[in-house]
Amino acid sequence: MQFDKLVNLAQSVGDMMLSSVFKQDGKVPIDIGFKVDFDKLSGFDEGELARSDPDNFVRLLNNHVYKRLNYLYDEGFLDKEQDFYRAYTEKEMQEQIKRLENEDV
Repeated sequence: MQFDKLVNLAQSVGDMMLSSVFKQDGKVPIDIGFKVDFDKLSGFDEGELARSDPDNFVRLLNNHVYKRLNYLYDEGFLDKEQDFYRAYTEKEMQEQIKRLENEDV
């Protein structure tokens, strides 16, 4: 049960961190490895659990982030440019949808 709470916390924190980086920079390094400020987890009940095993928490966090980035890339929401994942703009997504609609299948 505690492991599930730790995994859920890692997923939530990872999603928030990814969202923040995409909003700020519009791209994320492919080899990103997040560092965690455990003091910011003090408001979570699971924060103490994360602090009790910080290496495992950071491993879970980074595994989730890599899986999320690969999923978003595979689903067509991200592009790989050199050493970065870049989020498609709304206009680029609409152009891709139109291109797919016009293709003969």
